[in-house]
Amino acid sequence: MYQNKRMQKMKTCCKYQTLNPVFDENFSFTIPTNKLDDTQIVITVMDKDLIKWNEKIGTVILGKRAGQREMQHWREMLSKRRQPVTMWHYLKVDID
Repeated sequence: MYQNKRMQKMKTCCKYQTLNPVFDENFSFTIPTNKLDDTQIVITVMDKDLIKWNEKIGTVILGKRAGQREMQHWREMLSKRRQPVTMWHYLKVDID
């Protein structure tokens, strides 16, 4: 997301018949340096089953306006450009 507008979208493969999926996938984004301050990576986990498709389970936001742990991951990604940086995150649930 750049200035609250989606710039690019990537999807993982679906994890079928499990309540505890593990996603071990790599994504690479090219972001111009002058746009980093206004850029965020939004990771949304969705549920797909027979009853209800595309039910949002939770979200993680990486970027300048993220939480403390997410911001730590963002800074590490910026300092190690072109290198994989991994970190576990808890999903945040939006209650509407």
